[in-house]
Amino acid sequence: MAELNIDGENIEIKYNNYAFRRMEKTLGVPLPKLGSQMANNEVGINEITVMLWGGLLHKNRDATIDDADEIIDAVGYNKVAEAVNEAMAEYFPKAEGDSQQKNA
Repeated sequence: MAELNIDGENIEIKYNNYAFRRMEKTLGVPLPKLGSQMANNEVGINEITVMLWGGLLHKNRDATIDDADEIIDAVGYNKVAEAVNEAMAEYFPKAEGDSQQKNA
């Protein structure tokens, strides 16, 4: 499970279909393209912020992008990027010996 710790509080980052729909709509980029951009290290702060926000929605559908900004400011961009990557990998694990990602 991907988590970030802020002042002793663990914040779980987890994705579901609702989160992916909201992320696609907000970024104007289909999920497969976003995944490709991530794999090629072509995502910026806006994409990571939206992806963090999406990962918060499973517990709080009222979470905002401003909430994600505050988390990034508290723990740092690199830790957030690592947690986002981990949560995405949990949702789309690679099959052994397969270069295509599959939903578990």
